[in-house]
Amino acid sequence: MNFDLTDLPRDAVENDVTVGDVLQAKGGHRDTALWVVAAVRGQSVHLLGLSSGGEIVSTASYGLHAIRGRVVVGRCADFETMRLHVNAKPFL
Repeated sequence: MNFDLTDLPRDAVENDVTVGDVLQAKGGHRDTALWVVAAVRGQSVHLLGLSSGGEIVSTASYGLHAIRGRVVVGRCADFETMRLHVNAKPFL
C-alpha cells in the first residue's frame, strides 16, 4: 500500500480532527514525515505514520487534545470508507 503525496497544501490549520486528515509529523520516529488519522475514538486519535514516499512506517495513538490545532496538510477523502477484505486462512 502506498499513499500519493504529490498534491499536499501546506498551510491549513483546523481544530477538529477527522478520519482521513493528513498531519505534519513533529520529531518522533525518524522515518515518519506525515500522520494519517485512521480513527478517532472518544478522546483518543489513532494514526498511521507515512514516510516522505507515502509508505506506512509507524503507528501511534495520542490524546485528542495533543492533535487538535496541528497543521493539516492534506486529506484522504476516501480513507474513512475504505474497506479491505480479509480472507480466512485455509485449514488443513
